[in-house]
Amino acid sequence: MRYQALIAVALAVSAQALPSRAQTQEEQALALLRASSAQSAIITFCGKHYTIDGTTALRISQTARDVATKVLGQERANAAFKDELARRYAEVKEVGEQQWCTDQRDELSEGDARIFKN
Repeated sequence: MRYQALIAVALAVSAQALPSRAQTQEEQALALLRASSAQSAIITFCGKHYTIDGTTALRISQTARDVATKVLGQERANAAFKDELARRYAEVKEVGEQQWCTDQRDELSEGDARIFKN
């Protein structure tokens, strides 16, 4: 049950990244990797600016990666995650750490998982 809740949260976090048409398993796996990279960036950058629940963020990130790996295979999932994480970190750098974290906090404030505590 907890596993399903984490996947639901990861998919909800990544839902804005794709159009609202039906998704293939591969597209869903890539969306999960985007959600995982967002959680990784929250852990890496946002603790300086906000109180975060790093344990929950890490669980969401790892669960999303695990599911994506089952769909894409280990080698492809690792390569896709590496590329996605580099893209995400560049996004944080471009927007600015504090603003990016503020944006994430605002977007995640309505969700079931409370990553940001303040």
